[in-house]
Amino acid sequence: MIVYPTSNYVTEVRELLSQAYVNANNYNKAIEYIEAMTKINSPIDRAYQKATLLKGTELF
Repeated sequence: MIVYPTSNYVTEVRELLSQAYVNANNYNKAIEYIEAMTKINSPIDRAYQKATLLKGTELF
């Protein structure tokens, strides 16, 4: 995304990366990554909700 910031696939890459952080149980990184985004679409919002829920249950 740094090399090709105007690529047609930037949105898809961001979705996949946010989901990958959640699936790897790296909730803190997922939350930080998603909160730093300026545009959040539905799949990214779902990954954020899942990451925050799982992080909360982990802390509980």
